[in-house]
Amino acid sequence: MKKLFIIILFIIIGFCGSGCNKENGEYKYTVEDIEVTTGNLSLDGKLTTPITKEKVPAVVMVHGSGPLDMDSTVNKLKPFKDLAEGLANKGIASIRYDKVTYTHLNEVATNYDFTIYDETVYDALSAVKLLKEDSRIDSNNIFILGHSLGGQLAPIILNEEPSINGAIMMAGTPRHILDLLMDQIKEQDENYHKEVYPIYKYIKNLEEVVPGQEKYLYFGAYQKYWVNYNKINIEEETKSASQNHPLLIMQGGLDIQVPKSTIDLYKNILKDSSNIVYKEYELLNHCFDDGQEKHI
Repeated sequence: MKKLFIIILFIIIGFCGSGCNKENGEYKYTVEDIEVTTGNLSLDGKLTTPITKEKVPAVVMVHGSGPLDMDSTVNKLKPFKDLAEGLANKGIASIRYDKVTYTHLNEVATNYDFTIYDETVYDALSAVKLLKEDSRIDSNNIFILGHSLGGQLAPIILNEEPSINGAIMMAGTPRHILDLLMDQIKEQDENYHKEVYPIYKYIKNLEEVVPGQEKYLYFGAYQKYWVNYNKINIEEETKSASQNHPLLIMQGGLDIQVPKSTIDLYKNILKDSSNIVYKEYELLNHCFDDGQEKHI
């Protein structure tokens, strides 16, 4: 993880140009409780800020799939907390926050209109707004750092708020998330894959909510969620974001959720885009930890 945040640090400094504070040494920092919002729901978070008289760049950390806390805790790993502290030591602020499906799981479970934007986009935009209103932050140098699903949707967040400087996409994918899920299911249980394949095809091609089926649950979400997701053209959103924003795309070679070949998909989609940096780590897993010891 130390190597990762050093690389992210240098990339952010490169993206910032002359706008970044480049003092040598490590900074002390403060950690403050904050709240971000998605719709009418509030989410607890942390703002980690280097102590300096200069305005500092900042990162908003966006989760992957599932009900994750603000540290993006997976077993003993806390990658967002590690990144927040490491970046703050080097002069970069950050916001991280509990995911809406972590804090408000019961509300989400009975909200049949819940969408991917409610899950991952609106809260990130709320965090960006908080940073822009903070006098300690260089509002011209705010970045999105998205992991997994957050990495996939980072370009959408950039397109929703073009003033964001750029994005770091860790283990993102331009593929439909159900395609990834089905690949994982097939590898684990071919019989179950055959059983759920018709449901997968039905949901992936769903264009409108079917009256009377609003409350039907498919792969952990209601029809409105999938209809909303299906309308997103991930490739076009990524291309569009890359025209005006620098992107850092990172992939672990031992990631068993997002295969390492994914980075080649991005390279093909963004072949006409400049200011894209690709980083591959052969021995890291989905959480960018040692993939030889932890199979994630």
